[in-house]
Amino acid sequence: MAQTKKENDYKYSEVLNEKPEEFELSAGTKKNYYFQEWVVSLIASMLFLITGIHYMWVSPILPDLLNGSEKIHITTEESVTIIGIFNVGIIPGTIGGSMLADRYGRRLTLIWTGVLFVISGIILIFSYTAFTLCVARFLAGISVGIGYTVVLVYCSEIASPEIRGILLIVMTTFVNIGIVVIYFIGTFLSFQMNTIVCGIFPVVTFLLLFYIPESPYYLIYKNDYVNAEKSLKFLRGRSNVTSELKQMKEGDTNQDNAQQNSFLALFTVKTNRWALFMAGGLICCTELTATNAISQYCNVIFEKANSSVMSADAGGIFQSIINLVVVFLCGSLVEKVGRRILLLASCLSSVFPLLAIGIFFSFQEHGYPNIDQFSLVPFIGLTSLKITVGLGIYCIPFIYIGELFPTNVKANASAICVILSTVFNTITIKMFQVLTDNLTYDIAFYVFSVLCLAAALFIYVFVPETRGKSFEEIQNDLRRIAK
Repeated sequence: MAQTKKENDYKYSEVLNEKPEEFELSAGTKKNYYFQEWVVSLIASMLFLITGIHYMWVSPILPDLLNGSEKIHITTEESVTIIGIFNVGIIPGTIGGSMLADRYGRRLTLIWTGVLFVISGIILIFSYTAFTLCVARFLAGISVGIGYTVVLVYCSEIASPEIRGILLIVMTTFVNIGIVVIYFIGTFLSFQMNTIVCGIFPVVTFLLLFYIPESPYYLIYKNDYVNAEKSLKFLRGRSNVTSELKQMKEGDTNQDNAQQNSFLALFTVKTNRWALFMAGGLICCTELTATNAISQYCNVIFEKANSSVMSADAGGIFQSIINLVVVFLCGSLVEKVGRRILLLASCLSSVFPLLAIGIFFSFQEHGYPNIDQFSLVPFIGLTSLKITVGLGIYCIPFIYIGELFPTNVKANASAICVILSTVFNTITIKMFQVLTDNLTYDIAFYVFSVLCLAAALFIYVFVPETRGKSFEEIQNDLRRIAK
């Protein structure tokens, strides 16, 4: 053991003694070395595609399960359990994921997540009762919790600062791709084909995950400099990574909390408290814009507006495709425009479609004549909301989770943010239902438009720009803020 440590120290000192200026790369040349990062990030993000599949798995096939036209016939009460138990599994998954990622590494934890998804898929294929469906959904929820926590950490740690933002946006894109895939399969193919898809994608992903390397930041955190250098060379696609490895090591050495318990350090170290406040606040802002809550009540809103633009299945596919396109657009802008500007623009522009829908329901509530002529307003408003939210607040907060925290607390911080997202998503869904049941629809939309303004204020006051900055530069910025 002592010999290994000595060898690591020797190898690292050997690396530091090389002359980095001999290996300086032009901006044009550096772009050629992003290929491996893209490949590795896309493989890890396949777990997010499976997440999207499981997230919407029930929706397109639920009517067939309820009416008994498939091999499994369930009751309404059982359907509630099948849907809800998925979310129940997410919370222990996030907690377990953060612990496993810190103890056994990001790569191995991702491979284990793939195994859990495979087991869940196999159980779905051979399910003949509501109970086995619940078991499969619970395992899928645990897998999603681990995946959300660890993929975010992993992709942020393997990416170069110049493309880190877009690589983290890709994860959100993969969730939407999974949703589109399962909507198409669930709408046009049988229940059996639906379950087979849930089994094939995890198997393919599990095999691909053996290709990816361990995070160089995690290896440095564990003082394994030899393998950290190998990992970085593999990711950057070049033989010399002296300057970057030195910067990573110095950043790890300078961490205020390098020797502290990784969970307690989130709260005892001032820079981490600020980072958690910013990242957690952004996650709350994402949910309080109500895009997820309103999506759950989309068909109810159309019925209330006497609008029948398209069927429920077509509407689900349309909204998923809109999400997918907008997130791609956000990915193309995030490294050019910046995170903070996109967040502010997203929150402020989301106010207008919410107000438009609210005004429509106000006129309807007061018996405005010929209001049915404007029944397209809610559809246009909800579509516009998907666009404005998708351009910033829907996906950029996950970039900040990956950027604001040092290596030793990142997994735990990610887990806390995922739990916050789950909790606030539940709160906003319930809040929308309470407002519409006890007051009126227009009040609900007015309330959420005010919350969008509050989110914009929070971002303007507290959220810094991180575009193009290394983790070490971001930590230095946090130290200045925390003074």
